[in-house]
Amino acid sequence: MKYIKNTLVFFALIAGLAACSSEHDNLQEYGNYPQDGVVRISSMVTKAFSRASTPYAGNTLGLCLEYGVGDKYNTDMVRWNNVNGSWKASSQMLWKNATDPVNVYAYAPFQVSATDVENLPFAIVPDQTSGTEAADLVYEYISGFVPSTDLDANTQALSIDFNHALVKLTVNMIYGNEFDGKNLTVKSVKLNQTASYINFNLTTGEAVIAPGYQPQDILMYKVADDKYEAIFYPSQGQQPGEKMIDVTMSNDKIYQYVVPTSGLNLEAGKAYEMNLRIGKDKMLISNNLSINPWEPAEDLTGGEAEKI
Repeated sequence: MKYIKNTLVFFALIAGLAACSSEHDNLQEYGNYPQDGVVRISSMVTKAFSRASTPYAGNTLGLCLEYGVGDKYNTDMVRWNNVNGSWKASSQMLWKNATDPVNVYAYAPFQVSATDVENLPFAIVPDQTSGTEAADLVYEYISGFVPSTDLDANTQALSIDFNHALVKLTVNMIYGNEFDGKNLTVKSVKLNQTASYINFNLTTGEAVIAPGYQPQDILMYKVADDKYEAIFYPSQGQQPGEKMIDVTMSNDKIYQYVVPTSGLNLEAGKAYEMNLRIGKDKMLISNNLSINPWEPAEDLTGGEAEKI
């Protein structure tokens, strides 16, 4: 009887050790993968014009998972909403499992018409006088994402590091001494003939002007006195010899910046800053344009603008 009891104890110990080993193996296999398999977003940042990233402040985004052709765990572009600081999906998304690699596509702000990750349509807001956020298309593409190792270890959720898709231009007004003693201010700044509609490839990060759409003017956002900015995609108005910027003063006189014959090299994903010196009859670039890059960029050469 004692022998049988000892034998039972022995097998119980073996079973316990096997269970512990199995649990350890599962922990190693699943890693950061959530037990319920639900996709969650923990945090998002946007790579800024300066070197530091900033929290993404938008209210919507689109997220898509792609495992391969015909895989039932592929998803459409799902809308996510920022609800009191937490991101909620409009319909539940699931990972296939902990270890199968998946391509992750994300962009913001969400567009109802966006169904193709390689041809995402985006209309650029022409009136940016209240801010540039709605015009700031941002995106992220992660190839071969493995949930067990790539999800956040603390939250078991997806972290997104957005990139900017368009161009940002900041214009600083500098006045010549002709304006001394005159109570004149800038009334508005207009960026002329930019792209109104683009198609964006989330995989390559490249944008093209959508066919059939006419260029549009953008009313720039007043950041501070004599400082204006806009987010746009270059088109006809940024070509050599074109009247790219209109500055309207409080006396309704308009000063125009004309793109030099050498052209401007404006690259998507980068921010540019331009100092415009406004004189009595014309406006000149006081210095070469400086660039605050989202990514490394080259300096731009300037031109001049005349009063009309």
